[in-house]
Amino acid sequence: MNSRGGPVATCLHQARPSVSVLRYAGRRTGEDDDLWHRLAAQRWPAHTLQISPYYKDFRDMMKLDNIYVALPVIDLASQGICSTWKYNTPSRFYQCRLVSFQYDRWNDCIRLCFDARGEADLRLPATSNIALVQDKLEHEYNPGGAQQAEANTLLRSSKCDKYVYYVSTEGHFQGIFHWTTVQVLPHGPDGKYTCDTSLVFCYASKVVLAPSDDFEADYKTAEILKIPAGQSFREALAKQCTYDLPYAPEERLKAQTHDEQLALWHSLPQAIHDCKSWWEL
Repeated sequence: MNSRGGPVATCLHQARPSVSVLRYAGRRTGEDDDLWHRLAAQRWPAHTLQISPYYKDFRDMMKLDNIYVALPVIDLASQGICSTWKYNTPSRFYQCRLVSFQYDRWNDCIRLCFDARGEADLRLPATSNIALVQDKLEHEYNPGGAQQAEANTLLRSSKCDKYVYYVSTEGHFQGIFHWTTVQVLPHGPDGKYTCDTSLVFCYASKVVLAPSDDFEADYKTAEILKIPAGQSFREALAKQCTYDLPYAPEERLKAQTHDEQLALWHSLPQAIHDCKSWWEL
């Protein structure tokens, strides 16, 4: 797949054209592919509307949901999503900042761009985990009058199966994590969840929920995507994502200047900035 870059689309998910519109378009397919082009333009940003060499025409693009070119992406950097060491102080600080979340539908995988910084003993990213967590449910009061609550349930937790470093020095790692979809989603991308469910990430640690297991994770979890009850992963993602070209987020990450890398960390308290010599690495 071509890794050409391009600006991240600023438009959010567009509603699918109505059935009646698609039927009308179907009747005119042989006459006017421009109609299919207009329908595609309602769905995806202009820089992802590429026919050659992926599709025969715009009707084919719509039929295949532009799976080859339109990559669903969530910008996590602008939201300040991060997994932080639990024992941080201004003079001893570790954190993994998430840059973007990508669902590669054609290759059936999930990727996370990240930038992690800390002291010289910053842990290797390879043991990072992603997990699906079912949110707490409150039940009716029991006959004794005490309210029962079911703790959050860990549905699936997976260590990344691949990773690539663009920066690998003492105290600084930058690159991408990779998981196959089947590793992360036990019901697949279209399985609906009966309860509110969260896709979460933990840097260099397992995802743990029980207080008794807290010693197994030194980093706090970070929520990537909330899946409301009654929705599937694909449906929840469609409402929160933008669309970009395949591998464009990675290309931009690799091409970052030193100043652009540091801009990702500008929101840290000044006390931390003042203590960190590793900003110059």
